[in-house]
Amino acid sequence: MAKLWSNDVRFYFGGYDVGTATTTVGLTLAYAPLDVTALGDSGERMIAGIRQDVAEWGGIFDDSLSADAAASALLGTGTNNVIQVHLGTGTGAIGYASTALMVFHKAVASKSELVASEGEWKVDGKWSRGQVLLSKTTYTGSASSGATDGTALSTGTSALFLQVFSQTGAGSGTFSLESAATATGVYTAFATLTGGTATKSYIVTATGSLDRFTRITKTATGTIALAAIVVRNY
Repeated sequence: MAKLWSNDVRFYFGGYDVGTATTTVGLTLAYAPLDVTALGDSGERMIAGIRQDVAEWGGIFDDSLSADAAASALLGTGTNNVIQVHLGTGTGAIGYASTALMVFHKAVASKSELVASEGEWKVDGKWSRGQVLLSKTTYTGSASSGATDGTALSTGTSALFLQVFSQTGAGSGTFSLESAATATGVYTAFATLTGGTATKSYIVTATGSLDRFTRITKTATGTIALAAIVVRNY
């Protein structure tokens, strides 16, 4: 049964939290159809072609930490372009992540109304379905998230998608995707990012056996705000 409220959805891009001004978010998983109809066929025939996934955002103009600031810095650029949609705020909730190119941003003004803002991202490849390790959380010093249950061990390539929103204090962060066979077992590092700083986003991949339970750990001085998704079999 349906159980998710819209206020449980989070949208992050390039180290920016645009949620404070968000009114609508849409993520589309789509294929471009290929027309393989041949002469003599009795009807039109279509097959799936390549993925054309998209992210769309709408909200209120906010010139600090909203899509307006992200658009000013990132529109049309091919760097720092990790995008995440969290469908739930708790550890283990479903999330979608990918790299994406911001291709469109518009501000619309109507008489006697707040200025509206819109943005669109073309996903580079496709959306990957994963689990939320953290929605935006602020940690001081070293810390770790709760454990997510992936139901089983997975092999192959897995990915840690990470947003770093802000950082105060000296130094930079080291972030590790760790896994264990049980929720309270011994966790070992699977993929590690060294030197993460704000305002940026990252994707770290590794190949091998990722145990059933996963978490993210942070080793750093100062205070860092971050969000993360783990994708198995990326």
